[in-house]
This record gives sequence, C-alpha cells and structure tokens, in this order.
Amino acid sequence: MPVDTRVLAGFPFFRSLQEEELTTLAAQVAEVSFPAAARIFGDGDAGDSFYLIEAGTVEICKPSVDGEAVLNVLHKGDSFGEMSLLDGQPRSAAAKAATAVRLLEVPKTAFLSLVQHNPLILYETALQSDQRLRERDHQWIVELEVRNRHLQRLYDTSLDITRRLDLGEALAAIADRSKELLSADDGCVCLYDTARDILVLDGAARTISPNAGATREAFLSNQTVILSHVGGTELAAPILLEGRVLGVLTVNRPPGSTPFGNDDARLLLLFANQAAIAIENARLYAVAEEKGRIDGELSAARQLQQGLMPKRAPRIPGFQLAGLWRPAREMSGDWYDFFPLPNRQWGIVIADVSGKGAPAALFMALSRSILRAAAAISNSPEDAMERANRLISADSGDGTFVTALFGILNARSRRLVYVNAGHNPPLWRRAGTNELEYLTRTALPLGIDENLRFRARSIELQPGDMLYLYTDGVTEAVAMDESMFGVERLEAIVASAGRPGEARELLRAVDRELRRFTGSHVPFDDITMVALGVKPAPGP
Repeated sequence: MPVDTRVLAGFPFFRSLQEEELTTLAAQVAEVSFPAAARIFGDGDAGDSFYLIEAGTVEICKPSVDGEAVLNVLHKGDSFGEMSLLDGQPRSAAAKAATAVRLLEVPKTAFLSLVQHNPLILYETALQSDQRLRERDHQWIVELEVRNRHLQRLYDTSLDITRRLDLGEALAAIADRSKELLSADDGCVCLYDTARDILVLDGAARTISPNAGATREAFLSNQTVILSHVGGTELAAPILLEGRVLGVLTVNRPPGSTPFGNDDARLLLLFANQAAIAIENARLYAVAEEKGRIDGELSAARQLQQGLMPKRAPRIPGFQLAGLWRPAREMSGDWYDFFPLPNRQWGIVIADVSGKGAPAALFMALSRSILRAAAAISNSPEDAMERANRLISADSGDGTFVTALFGILNARSRRLVYVNAGHNPPLWRRAGTNELEYLTRTALPLGIDENLRFRARSIELQPGDMLYLYTDGVTEAVAMDESMFGVERLEAIVASAGRPGEARELLRAVDRELRRFTGSHVPFDDITMVALGVKPAPGP
C-alpha cells in the first residue's frame, strides 16, 4: 500500500515536488517500524536507503573506546542516511532506535532519481546536514569542556592522595576527595580483608554498607555499579592493581539530587585506579618504616613491586615484545611497562630512578603511576612526559630524578614515536644489514625542572627490525676482575643475536652473556631490558 502523499508533503525535503511527483514517489516508499534499541543499519553497512522519521527518536552512533559514542539524536521530521547514497561509500556511522520509531524508507534508486531531477532537495539535504553538524559540534565542545574540568579535578585529587604515605591519611583523603570529585553527600573506602574474605569499612559512612548494595556488586563484578534506592543513588568502583582487588570506593547522593550517570562512573573508576596506587604506595612506605621486621618486609615489598611489572608481554600482531627485570637488591628503582592505548597503539616504557633501595623503589612506584595516568589522558608522548614531569618534580625535593624512555607504537603503521628523557639510548637493529642506530636522548630526566619542555622523535620500523632498550645496569655490570661489560660488548651481541623479529631470543642472548661475564660477582645495579621485534614478512 503506497504511502499517503500528504505524509510526504509534510517533510521539508519534498515541499518543492508537484503532486504527480509525490504520487510517483509514494508508490516507492515503504513505512517501516523498529522497537526501542533496535539497529536500523550498522557502521560500514552498504547504503541502500534514505530514511525520514515519522515518529520516535533515532541515535546516530560510532564505536569508541568506551563502547559506543552517540554523535547525534534525531527526532520527528528529521532525516538520515543520505550521505552513503550520494558518495557510494559504506555507512560512516550506525543508526539505532532510541525509542520505538516509525520511518519512511526511500530506496536508493528512488532517492538518486529524485535529487537528480530536483536540485532543491539536495539543497535541503545540505541545510539539514549543516544544522546537524553545528549542533553536534556545539555538543562536543560542551562535553569537552566538562571532561577537561573533570580531568583537572582528577589531577588535583590524584596528586593530593599520592603525596600521603601514611595509610590512614591516604584512605581518609581518598574518601574526602571522592566526595568532592563526584559532588556526593557521602563516600567511603572499603578495603578487602583477604583473611576473612570481606570488605572492611575504613572510617565512617552514614549511608553506605561495606558488604551490600553497590559496594558489594562492584567488588564481585570488578566493574563500576550504579544503584538507585530509597536512600538515594550509590556509585561504586573497584580499587584494582594489576588484577588484584584492594577494595571498593563508593559515593552516595541523597534522594532528590541528580542521579549518577556513565560519565560519573568513568570518572570514579579513574580516581579508583589512582587510589590503588596511593594505597599501595602507603603500604610500601609502611613496610619500609617497620624497623624490627626489615628483612621480611623488604621481601614482601619486592613481591609487590614485581606485581607492578607486566606479568607477560602483550601479543601484538606483527610484533614480538619481551621484558626482563632483575633487581640488584630487594627493591629496585628500575621498571618497564607495556599498556594498550586507543587505535591499536601501545605504550612502551623503560625507566630508572636515581638512588638505590627503598626510597628509589617508592619513587619508582609513584613515578610509574603518574606516567601511566598522564599517558591515559594525553595525545602524544611529549604531552604525557610534560604532565608527568610536573608532578614528579613536585615530589623530588631530595634531588631524585628519573631517566625514562616513553614510546607509543602504532601497530598498523609500525611507527614508534618516542621521548628519551636522559635515558640510555636504545639500539635499533635494521633488518638485512644488522647495522645499529641509536634512539638518542631528546630531553633531560624527569624531576629535574618542572618547566622542562619535551621533544619527540619517530622511527618507521620495518619487518625483521629489532629494538633493544636497557638500563645502565647492563653496560655497567662488573666482572670478577672489576672490568665493565661496556657498550661495545653489548653492541656486538645486539647486532648478531636472535633471528629477525625474535625479541625473546635477543633478551636471552644478552642475559646469558651478562651472567657469563659477571660470574659470581654480586651485582651493584638493577638490570632491566626490553626488546621489540617486528616479525619478518612471510616468504613467497
């Protein structure tokens, strides 16, 4: 049954059409309905229809790191789906029914014929697209301003809690700061008691129970939970460190106030991640302060620090990544790190804190958490290093500094963009020739001057290439005759050891030669290495 021409005439697109043209078009248009949450078409689908909304609401969406981002919300009288019909490309976004909707579906052939004979319809299409873009840009600007304010507040609160090395003070600050950050009426930290397998409330909370409601659900699911009840709205986020549950951070808003939303949940989860580091730092500090049980507690601290290292190298298609961390004492100021970033990118870090023992290890844990947090909200390695340097400089009052290399690897393009802040220049072995190049320093170490500017460089890795990163404990390793391992010996091994792209083989070769060279000599410095290999192109 054809669509009533009066329905078509009610849309701005068709006001210029004559009755005969409306009648012809009505015979080709179908009326379709979708229930709420149904997908009308997907991102990347072929464009075969143009749609007009008779009733209901439609969301235009795009996949994002947080799941799915809503680009625009359309209502009765709006239209969508025209761009892929005009340019012949796949759909650039998805469309789904936000509510139950009733649509007019215009086939591609009918739409193209219509715009070919009626240029005014193209003009109407351009006007509506321009209006939608303006509305979307305005919405994005508003959202960006809100997020920037949230990130600034998150930095301020994270800096405050990471300064507190007393566990009681840290927990109190975490609870207070979480209430400020989320504009909540009540908040608390519940720590996990492994012996009794329960959550224990630290401090006092008027409305939050540690082993019930959103707090318990977040603990069991390891995810943020929003729960509404007669007492208001609860938002809880797990406090996680390397997969271990340290506890749960919960805030509450009273009845009548604005309920928590998804943006609040993301913000609290970010703060909970910082709280995990603050709690761990405070515990490490308490371990170091215990004079009577120094040996056992140093051993525990080493295990905790080992937990901060990657448990295994990530599997990145086309690459092989490997790391080795061997402290000279119970605790180390070295670390390396791998973590995923958006758009198939990976963060790679190797760093060395000046000094030895517990102070260097504590500063290492703090610096690691700061650099990770900075990388998560930065667009480039230099931006992340500048943010991290400002925070690290504020805490390096005794002259402690950190040499570090932070690189972002794009797995698609094989491009590595890096900042070398005073660290040992990594060795880059080119495929085919085995010639070595150095990734030279681009800046001074972190913690020396809070106003330092950082500069990045980039390299294009090729199949079969190898990249070797290390701390000075490798080249300064000492043999029984007091001779040093040295850079020349290291260069010879890196130039020849390991098949192209086999990072693990290269690390094993360097480690084997180091052990043979040093023999039974007690190591003076920590040894940390990272290797990145690009897998060779498959043969013919």
